Amino acid sequence: FASCNISDKQEDEKIKEISRLWDRHYVLLVLNGVYDSNQIQEDVYTIIDKIKKNNKIEEYAQIFNEVLIDRLKEKRSEEETSSVYNYNVFKQRGYSSLNRTFIRYFLMRIEQYIASKTGHNLQDDLWDYISSRKKDGYEIEHILSRNAESVGKFDTEEEFNEKRNMLGGLLLLKGRDNSASQNELYSEKLKTYASSLYWNQTLTESFYHCKQENKDFVEFINSNLENGLKLKKIDDFDEKALNDRTKILFKLTQLIWN
Repeated sequence: FASCNISDKQEDEKIKEISRLWDRHYVLLVLNGVYDSNQIQEDVYTIIDKIKKNNKIEEYAQIFNEVLIDRLKEKRSEEETSSVYNYNVFKQRGYSSLNRTFIRYFLMRIEQYIASKTGHNLQDDLWDYISSRKKDGYEIEHILSRNAESVGKFDTEEEFNEKRNMLGGLLLLKGRDNSASQNELYSEKLKTYASSLYWNQTLTESFYHCKQENKDFVEFINSNLENGLKLKKIDDFDEKALNDRTKILFKLTQLIWN
């Protein structure tokens, strides 16, 4: 794929860049709602051909981006393809429209990014976050449980059922923790989140005030407030909080896959 020459001095660098860009291509196709397993095979040949004609690592990103935008143009209006990052499209993606493994992968990458900014290691191997085969593996958690308190935060039950599935309303929890928190009130769920993954902990007060080791990440948040990274503790997870978390995930998506 990287079209390396014999004794190519940039071989490792090219392979890493191709891997990074192919991951980005796939993720942004899915998040934009235009992924197609047949078309992505065509993308492979299109990209390889372009790279062979201009085998300069500095051009790889532009080549991938051009192919990605072409795919978006086939499916979306001109207004929606002005950027590969479109919040109006992003906020419609979630539990009802995304593959479960992809959701796990997406949230794992968020977790990985936060860990890198706090100077921590991930709490498990990458595969453990994504695989659903382990009995105590990670499950997708809805922050808004199906109970009277959560439903009452929305105008109708239909609206609740739709919006609770937004990416900003989803987390990863160990299987046993997820089972234990099924229909708990949000105030009770916070106790579980406080000792779980870093992304989950960002909902809690202790993440910002009681853990000195998170100082680097808090400073990182403060330096990016104007860019939309307005993370803070959430005592009441209502519709506004759900929308705010989804916007933050959108910003993190741009930071990770830019």
